[in-house]
Amino acid sequence: MPSTEVRRLRCIAPPREPSPTEKMRISAPYNDKTNMHSRVAVSPTCNHGT
Repeated sequence: MPSTEVRRLRCIAPPREPSPTEKMRISAPYNDKTNMHSRVAVSPTCNHGT
């Protein structure tokens, strides 16, 4: 699987429990429902993929 595909999968399905660094990137008040959306929005690799 090419690295580009792996990056896409990470953006589409990020880990359920974000690491401390990931939490700092996300705005302090975030809900589980918008967890994926907010993470995708701030993830630079996702934008590069498109």
